[in-house]
Amino acid sequence: MLFLTWAKIAFDWQLAKGKGNWELVISNLECNALQLLKYRHSNNLFLYRFAAKLILGQIFYNLFLMLYSAGIRIASLANPKAKKWLDGRRNIFATINDKLPKTNHKLVWMHCASLGEFEQGRPLLEALKANNASLKIVLTFFSPSGYEVMKDYKGADHVFYLPMDNVFAAKKFIDAINPSLVLWVKYEYWFYYLQELKRRNIPVLLVSGIFRTSQPFFKWYGGIWKQMLQNFDHFFCAE
Repeated sequence: MLFLTWAKIAFDWQLAKGKGNWELVISNLECNALQLLKYRHSNNLFLYRFAAKLILGQIFYNLFLMLYSAGIRIASLANPKAKKWLDGRRNIFATINDKLPKTNHKLVWMHCASLGEFEQGRPLLEALKANNASLKIVLTFFSPSGYEVMKDYKGADHVFYLPMDNVFAAKKFIDAINPSLVLWVKYEYWFYYLQELKRRNIPVLLVSGIFRTSQPFFKWYGGIWKQMLQNFDHFFCAE
């Protein structure tokens, strides 16, 4: 099963190309490899299999990210929505750093997949702002369906596309916005963002969450998704 570790190294190497922060990649890889080796040599078959499933889940997750990005680029040639998704993320960190000045005010980050999820989180966001006028709010969307409609939303100080998930994007984005509290709405689970938020001890709440037995959390291959859930501090679930 050690081939899982080397396969994961290959995927993280691809993510790292040209992006510079090697210490973060090496630390992440060493942690996974050492954990797997420790369980292997401890004769604890349960823990060994559990660690192997986590690494296997990360391999498939990274593969999904790579295929999704490639698919979007191909689709953008003919699909206007895919083109907006891609264009909205060009030079995204330069845009964020330009529009988001450093401030001592507390900042809340709400992330939504699209417009429907935003409408479910909107009352909470507006209540927070009403109770604290100095509070800064950053709102992000994954889909153009949400961003294009709400990009001029007055209830947030800044509205951005969420950069595609990877270990470097997560670190750069969280460095840029420096949130005090994070609200994710309903269905969004991005591994590297959640890991980085947990590493920094930034509280993360899931708003209007829905869990069904058909979701990966409840499947044999769902180790990485279960791990994501451990990074939330509280769940507010819808019936």
